[in-house]
Amino acid sequence: SNGVTCAMCAAGKYASGTGNSACVSCLAGKNSADGAPLCDDCSIGKYSQTGSEVCTDCAAGKYAGSKGSPLCTDCNAGSYSAEGAFACTLCLTGTYSESGATVCSSCEAGKYSNMGTGSGSSLCMDCAKGKASGTGVGACTDCTPGSYAIALGMTECTMCEAGKIAATPGLSECVACDVGKYSSSKTSCSDCAAGSFASQVGTATCVTCDAGTYSTTGAIVCNNCTAGTFSDNSAAVCTYCAVGKYSNGKAENCTACDAG
Repeated sequence: SNGVTCAMCAAGKYASGTGNSACVSCLAGKNSADGAPLCDDCSIGKYSQTGSEVCTDCAAGKYAGSKGSPLCTDCNAGSYSAEGAFACTLCLTGTYSESGATVCSSCEAGKYSNMGTGSGSSLCMDCAKGKASGTGVGACTDCTPGSYAIALGMTECTMCEAGKIAATPGLSECVACDVGKYSSSKTSCSDCAAGSFASQVGTATCVTCDAGTYSTTGAIVCNNCTAGTFSDNSAAVCTYCAVGKYSNGKAENCTACDAG
């Protein structure tokens, strides 16, 4: 009646009540359509700046957990999010993330991650000595008997060298067989058979006794046959000379006695 024309507030602004001389911009975290008497809170997973017409989805790697958020928050290390998230998701075992991650990354071979229930690892840890792993695992695996892992962060276990053994799982080194023993299985040492010997630790195969010598089981040296006896190669005992023959020590055979 007084000739005043009222104008509709533009989107992103509002005017409450009556008799307003100007529209007011919506606060950050709110939005409005044209002609709004009030601004609405942004829903969870969205945010807005001052005077916004619409709310915007949080970018991947961020979240808004409550209505009316003026900004989105980076996901903590050990979690991630897709676009428009109202919460971040914990990384699974065998994976990890830094803060603000859009996806979790698999642990490299030789490492693992496992924070227990729900997990959520921010980094991967080296496998302990005696263990190894492939990519993306929540636990490292013990080396099997006959193999070892000498250092941290091994991607695979190494088989024991000949003459050494790893008798149990999860060992960081192999043990040399004692003198008088050898190994071929890589998990246990065996006594040298009679007629052979091993004079050094870490022997892969025992050495055959020469003719004129002998040895018993598990020998570290071969013994010389005494006078009146002889032996071939690999002898476990020396044999007495036949009647009418003789030998000096360490004999390969016996010699016939002179007539008379």
